[in-house]
Amino acid sequence: MRRGAMLVGGLVFTLLLAALPGWVTGQPGKAILEKHCGGCHPLERAVSKEQSAEAWAATIERMRNFGSDISRRQARELAQYLAQAATRPKAPVAYVVNEDIHEIWAIEMTTRRIVAKIGVGQHPHGIALSPDGRFAYVPNMASNNVSIIDTERNVVIGTLEAGKNAHDAAVTPDGKYTLVTNPSDGTVSVFETAVHPGSQHVHHVLGTITVGRTPHIVEVSPDGRTAWVTNMDSGDLSILDIAGRREIARVPLGKGPHAIAVSPDGKRLWVGLYDEGQVVVIGVESRQIMTRAPVGRNPYAIAFAPDGKAAWVSNEGSDSLSVLDAGSGAVIAEVTGIREPHGLAFAPDGRALWVISRAADAVVIVDVAGRKVLETVPVGKRPHVIAVKRPR
Repeated sequence: MRRGAMLVGGLVFTLLLAALPGWVTGQPGKAILEKHCGGCHPLERAVSKEQSAEAWAATIERMRNFGSDISRRQARELAQYLAQAATRPKAPVAYVVNEDIHEIWAIEMTTRRIVAKIGVGQHPHGIALSPDGRFAYVPNMASNNVSIIDTERNVVIGTLEAGKNAHDAAVTPDGKYTLVTNPSDGTVSVFETAVHPGSQHVHHVLGTITVGRTPHIVEVSPDGRTAWVTNMDSGDLSILDIAGRREIARVPLGKGPHAIAVSPDGKRLWVGLYDEGQVVVIGVESRQIMTRAPVGRNPYAIAFAPDGKAAWVSNEGSDSLSVLDAGSGAVIAEVTGIREPHGLAFAPDGRALWVISRAADAVVIVDVAGRKVLETVPVGKRPHVIAVKRPR
């Protein structure tokens, strides 16, 4: 085979493998793929691509034209195999922010296998996924910017310049806007982060909104019109008009508001007061505190179970999780023995809660029904938060 033909053929083989799910085994066509492609390209590095058997057949025919010795019968089997493999359900993936090694680790949740280690900016702190899970936005505290990750390929595709000490991020339900808190500036950066036809990702800075002192966590309303920001040092909550890029109200809360989550019905805000060991529940319409619930020391994060019946709170200072009834706000259970718990994320089926244990450099997996620790998965240095990409 001529050298040029070999190079082109190798490129097509690479494209073919780049579309194969690494977890596919034991299906017709696998042996053909391994024989003709596996010698040069490790299958476990493959990434899924959904494509019809006809489209795969055209790709394989180009391989044959460039000198591949795959027969027509093998080509048909291989095309069918790849088309069927790509339409199978994919496993959910957890993205863990490892602050001290400047990496995001992607972990397949069913197998606990690390599928990617993605280098980002200096000291990443937060993470937010686009509504379809295709992109992840990672604020980097020391480099004052936001890394954009393509989660299909697990690579950084762009950077957004943010304010000082870029901290947390949230994306509107339509994926059009991403908001990032800047604690050292007392601002929130607003970016347009839309995906245009042809899957071309575009992003640019729209402006900044001045909020309270040391803004930390940002949450977006279900309708995408409003954002809420906890301001730790001014002890209040900023309410933002996203489209208008302005603060429309500020609500006093108490000492050290940090964690925030909106209830599944969108009617109440749950805010953790880090310096008081309390969770306060606020009416979205009334902007008044409805309930106060004592939890552990230094409540750090809040997450609602997928069924909406309970809210889980990580208590960094008491190495515990508090479980609260989502209706009454009453504490109904506690899980202990998790060192310095930080970020929380539920598995898509709601059966397990993945908890960042910052002191242990690990993710602790908790059985939701039994309210007990199931296992511990080691991760990178000083992990902080976690986000879950659901199968599409």
